[in-house]
Amino acid sequence: MIALLFVVLVALADRTTKAVALAFPTATQQLVGSVLTFESSVNIGGPLGFPIPLSVSLGLGVLLTVMLFMVAVLEERELDQVLLVGVMVGLLSNTYDRFQFGYVLDTLRLTPGLAFNIADLLIVTGAVVVGVRLVRREERAA
Repeated sequence: MIALLFVVLVALADRTTKAVALAFPTATQQLVGSVLTFESSVNIGGPLGFPIPLSVSLGLGVLLTVMLFMVAVLEERELDQVLLVGVMVGLLSNTYDRFQFGYVLDTLRLTPGLAFNIADLLIVTGAVVVGVRLVRREERAA
């Protein structure tokens, strides 16, 4: 239950940072020395900046979310369910941005220039951890 609450708080942080970036589009703030900066930028491409048309991107976002939901419902381990919910929340947040604005709003910049948002962190972290856990589960079963 605590893990799910954490995902909800991280999702709220994502939407809040995006709202702040929309309200103050030219604001920048150093967060961790010169390595991590709060800075608004626009990702008009698809995931990872690939040039994917808006309609395809929206369709993929919804399709992946539905598929992940089905996997999460069938998953027996609570931590994996929570991680999958985190991935879904991140996908939905970025899909909402693409639908509402026509782009995804990135709010963080890692030197030397990688731009991302908290939803991206949910997606990548959840996917990597679930993937590692699945591989370990298969190795133990073998």
